[in-house]
Amino acid sequence: EGTYIGHVGFSADVTDRVVAAETLRVAAAQAAFRARLSETSGTIADPVVLVGAVNRLLGDHLGASRVHYGELDETGECEIVHTDYYPGVPSIAGRHRLDDYWSAVMHEFRTGHLVIFDDVASDARLSDDERAATAALGIGAYVMAPLVHAGRTVAILVVHHESERHWTPDERTLIEETLNRTWSTLEGIRASTAARIRSEHAELIARVLIEMEALPTVEQQRQCLVDAIVASVADYATIEAPLETPHLLAIAHRSPQKLQTLRALRLRHRIVGASANSSALAANGEPQLLSVITDEIRSEHALNADVASLFADLHPTSHMTVPLNLGSGKKGALLVGLSDGEREPFSAGDLEFLQDLTRRASMVMATTRQRNFEHDIARQLQHALLPDSIRWHPDVVVKARYEAAHDMLEVGGDWYDTFAWPGGQVGVMVGDVVGHDLDSAAAMGRLRAATAALATHLEPDPAVLLDAVDRFASDTDGAAFATAVCAVIDPATGQLTYSSAGHPPMLVVSPDGTIARLDQVQSPPLCSLAQGPRSHANFTLAPGSLVVMYSDGLVERRTECLDLGIARLERSVLAHRHEPIAELPDRLVADMAAHSPSTDDVVVACFRYTPATARFQRRFPARSEQLAVLRAAVRAWADDEHIHGQARDDLLLGVGEACSNVIDHAYADIPDGVIDIELANHLTHLVARVEDYGSWRKPGSHTHHRGRGTHIIRTIALHYDRRSTPSGTTITMALSQPISADLWPSWPASSRTESVHHGR
Repeated sequence: EGTYIGHVGFSADVTDRVVAAETLRVAAAQAAFRARLSETSGTIADPVVLVGAVNRLLGDHLGASRVHYGELDETGECEIVHTDYYPGVPSIAGRHRLDDYWSAVMHEFRTGHLVIFDDVASDARLSDDERAATAALGIGAYVMAPLVHAGRTVAILVVHHESERHWTPDERTLIEETLNRTWSTLEGIRASTAARIRSEHAELIARVLIEMEALPTVEQQRQCLVDAIVASVADYATIEAPLETPHLLAIAHRSPQKLQTLRALRLRHRIVGASANSSALAANGEPQLLSVITDEIRSEHALNADVASLFADLHPTSHMTVPLNLGSGKKGALLVGLSDGEREPFSAGDLEFLQDLTRRASMVMATTRQRNFEHDIARQLQHALLPDSIRWHPDVVVKARYEAAHDMLEVGGDWYDTFAWPGGQVGVMVGDVVGHDLDSAAAMGRLRAATAALATHLEPDPAVLLDAVDRFASDTDGAAFATAVCAVIDPATGQLTYSSAGHPPMLVVSPDGTIARLDQVQSPPLCSLAQGPRSHANFTLAPGSLVVMYSDGLVERRTECLDLGIARLERSVLAHRHEPIAELPDRLVADMAAHSPSTDDVVVACFRYTPATARFQRRFPARSEQLAVLRAAVRAWADDEHIHGQARDDLLLGVGEACSNVIDHAYADIPDGVIDIELANHLTHLVARVEDYGSWRKPGSHTHHRGRGTHIIRTIALHYDRRSTPSGTTITMALSQPISADLWPSWPASSRTESVHHGR
């Protein structure tokens, strides 16, 4: 009738089966997690990215509300969290003091034990306030796992759950495994990164030192060092000189860190201010500090309470100051810093790198400073040993060039000199003492001084002069071994007399392009115990002939015979024979070095025989109104001689200024004075001589707005000379008259006559 009276059924206990299945599921899930953790640890090289991936893996696996891995600083007082897993809750990335956690929790954590809370709301280890504060953060249960290494806690892994939860032994084990695996992986990454960075730093140091050593000055080396640091590890860098301001020293004594920060902010102000980025300064609160910072801090009140408060906002690894030896007993500093936040903060490795780099760079700069000091001494010595000036003759204009074997030791054994005899003859000598060092330079100086002293007391014969120098050089205080060639030219006849003591032959280029080697009278070098007097030879120069004398450093190369070098010099001389004599030595040195640089000292001496082809002589009254007449006469003569352009303008200007000076100074109180003008056209240059017979007044108030004439003449002239005697003053000037190759004058054909005269 529908009334329930009972039932028939059966039941079975499946607990063991369900537990076994759950155990298998958990084990499979843990195995899958470990596999993903292993894969993540082996494929991600960035530490922050790796920690973020591990946090997410563990959080997803445990269903946690927050997971974060942190590392303790060296003091063990702060936890640094770079990234965390926080679905739906705030992130806690940053720097946290461990003492901000609950005391009971920290006591248990610092003993190195796993801290476990299954139910924050009921756990007796927390006070009511601590439970309320923890719950307010959305934490119902959590696990805090420490990792102890070498006797101190170095890392921490924390897992939060939003409600109460029983943390199983497997989950606790998994958390500890994850912590250990993450820390060991990070250590491996850091070790690998540190090794790579050390290798990069070593390569950078080597490259910077090589670049610095290639630079000639300490200032350039400093800039190279700063540029390399900015390109590699910093946003700005500077090298500062020693601090001598008393206030800065007082600040440094009280707080080196504050002084360092002051200087860092001052430099950053310069860098950022240069880009007009005032908003960035305002955001950092730096204008208040920078307003009291100048190149010299005038008051210790710069570090008042308001200013000092800004130091706390600066990251301690945003700048570094590394001592730097500036040389000469001065200590400076290399200041580097970060300004835009895009680079990683400085690390201990960066500091070690900069200390190593600055130490090595200091040695390079000290070496360069010492080398430059020695170079300056050597240069002064060389300039003192070489002649102050070259003898000038209007018919024989000589120009010479000395080139040291080494840039940093501008001294050696090569030399040149010129002489003049009362009969008008001009002598030119080129010599070479073996070696190119200070000893060679000293020997060269003795030889050159002896030659200059002997030449004035001997007849104008190059063989006689070389014999006299040889006798001097053979003495104890002479030179060990030297070669020399000497030429004497008589401008009146064009006769060239020459003699050589083991020296390469001089070259003569005639106006028609014929080139000759003067090698008829070769004799042994100086100090070679040669017996008997040397011989000389004569060679008649046609007007316009070019003579080139040189040392073996110009033509001699270890990889080829000497004749090849001389032939190459001959081709260079022919190519440049029409160029002004003042530029010719430089052209020849550059040409020969372009083919193959010399490892020896080089001397080149060139002169061209250019007797005058036309002359102008006139006497004018020394009166101002006659200047126009004088200029007209000079202009007419220049037109007759086809002197045009800049050469004619310089001639008119130079002669006019010289005559004006004569009128103003020589004949100021003499109404009837005269001026003698003589002009000579040497085709490649013009020579003007202005002579008076008065007495020049000393500069005074009457010349307050005058006196620029001499400066003008010196500016435009190749050669300027003023000689005064009681009977008058003579001003001589030589002016350039460049001639292009296609307009080169048709000198008479070369009539080479050569004769050899054996020693007497």
